[in-house]
Amino acid sequence: MGECTNSSGSGQTVCVIGGGVSGIVTLRTLLAEGFDVTLLEARSRVGGVWSTGYVGQGAQSPSWFYEFSEFPVGDRYPLFMKKEDLCSYIDDYVSHFKLGSHIRCNVLVKDLENLDGKAWRVTTEDGHQRVFDKVVICTGLFRKKHIPDFSGMDRTKVEVLHSSDCSDRSAFTGKDVVFVGYGKSTLDLMNELKDEVKSTTFVYREKRWPLPGNLWKISIIHVMFCRAFEWLLPSYYTEEKPRSSLYKLFTAVWWWLWEHILDWQHGLSAAGMRPDSPFVGDIFHNQFVVPEGTYERIAAGEISKTGFVKDDVLIF
Repeated sequence: MGECTNSSGSGQTVCVIGGGVSGIVTLRTLLAEGFDVTLLEARSRVGGVWSTGYVGQGAQSPSWFYEFSEFPVGDRYPLFMKKEDLCSYIDDYVSHFKLGSHIRCNVLVKDLENLDGKAWRVTTEDGHQRVFDKVVICTGLFRKKHIPDFSGMDRTKVEVLHSSDCSDRSAFTGKDVVFVGYGKSTLDLMNELKDEVKSTTFVYREKRWPLPGNLWKISIIHVMFCRAFEWLLPSYYTEEKPRSSLYKLFTAVWWWLWEHILDWQHGLSAAGMRPDSPFVGDIFHNQFVVPEGTYERIAAGEISKTGFVKDDVLIF
């Protein structure tokens, strides 16, 4: 909302809406450029999705893949950080760069009004108004939760929740719970709540290939984000025919080997969870690191995947 292109802010006022990772970095950057910045966060603390996530939520990337460039994680946190670690890291960042005095929490922005193209009037839920020279919206992509609207859901007596509502593990004690969807939040929650729930049912559209956190004690990041792995991804259509033929033959063997390694490491076939689709397709749109022991629990019958039953809680 307006371009912050000048090398010095010259005291211009800026409102940053949203206190997640992008909002905090924007605040720090604009302050360094000389702008007078105020960050407004609707919740009680900064941190974005990490401040209100489900129990057991954490990053799939190693800590050194998920850090501010000017504030390295170092050895202060585990390799794969949970939401509590990430919130603590963000708090450390705010404290280190003395950003706290520019942050206002529990302030929900209700309206933005452009004033003749020169400024913006920001109205908050409590009716307070303030005019800023610039506004930067950093509310992110995942603020609104989505629960599919299935026929009959309005008549069911089953409690229907979104994964982001699952912050209190004690609320699931002794209940029959159905988890819908084959994604990271489902797998995380099935693992985290296994000691609380009475029974677990896993409902999904189609089976997916999981990624291990480590492949024979080597981080999956080192395996996947290297030039050799990149070369083995599907080729360009413009390649000459001889090279393309050799490439297809070699990569077919390569991905066949990957599928068998993942099947062996996770026990997919034993759990009846080996996908019919090729692994190389899932790389592009459905990557997730599965918690250890998930497929062993399915194979042992601790997690049912037979479809809908009469249950207490339905989680999307």
